[in-house]
Amino acid sequence: MYLSHANSAPLLRVEGVSKSFGNVPVLTDISLSIGAGEVVALVGENGAGKSTLMRIVGGYLRPTAGSVQFDGAPLAADMHVAQSRGVTMVHQEFALIPDMTVAENIFLGREPRKGWLIDRAAMRAASVKSLAALNCAVTPDHSMKRLPVATWQMVELAKAFSDGPRLLLMDEPTAVLGRDECEALFARIAAFRAEGGGVIFTSHRLDEVRRVADRVAVLRDGRITVEAPAAEFSEDRIAAAMVGRELSDLFPRLPEAPRGEPMIAVEGLSVDRDVGEPIRGASLFVRKGEILGVAGLVGSATCALAIAPSRGGIFHS
Repeated sequence: MYLSHANSAPLLRVEGVSKSFGNVPVLTDISLSIGAGEVVALVGENGAGKSTLMRIVGGYLRPTAGSVQFDGAPLAADMHVAQSRGVTMVHQEFALIPDMTVAENIFLGREPRKGWLIDRAAMRAASVKSLAALNCAVTPDHSMKRLPVATWQMVELAKAFSDGPRLLLMDEPTAVLGRDECEALFARIAAFRAEGGGVIFTSHRLDEVRRVADRVAVLRDGRITVEAPAAEFSEDRIAAAMVGRELSDLFPRLPEAPRGEPMIAVEGLSVDRDVGEPIRGASLFVRKGEILGVAGLVGSATCALAIAPSRGGIFHS
């Protein structure tokens, strides 16, 4: 449901924000507001400026022009100030330490204390609560280094929600998640919104955008070109707004598949991995002029399989 905040002061107000890196403009005259209890999806092609805008709001970047106000007061271009006021960002890149436990990562830099000592019992109990809210079954005492990438993302999300935010900036949070993890995240976002929290959410999965967002803002070439309630958008309309034209074919037609002997072949490949399940007995081949897609669920070792031949696997060319 779209929640209008026309009759109340918005939680976040971005006014006339522009950003250039040297002589290269990345954002131009961006204005956007978000109310308490509202989820705004920020969508656009790669390079449209989504992450740059979120980093400006989160205090990681200083705008070239314009202003950011949070809860009616100017928000300094300082990530520590933004966090202290309740603005928390979940980046695309992980900011976790492999050799620490899940709980230590969730509370890194803000550990609860008893006098001079870290209160590990309180840290563990709070971690259990944060993980349970995301339906994540990993234990707080588990070392991060042997957890799959989807669990790393869930720990990042648990860390963000446990920080007591009022505004969450979520940059592609579902990119490495499977269906169950996505469902848990969407339920948590709904609960956070019901508590009066605001969210800026980016995703290339347009079905997720329509499902989770109250409002959609489309960035193209560093400008917001379309902004409207999510209920007014179809996935086709969002995609067309992102690229600036109607899409007759989502993908171009492929030429006839190449024939002939393989350019590279992998036979009976087995790989032991530090994180996740090993690969056992995999075989594949690629012909000259051919693109081979390797697909699988999160944690199924597709990336490890793709790079294994270049790491000395069993193959011939």
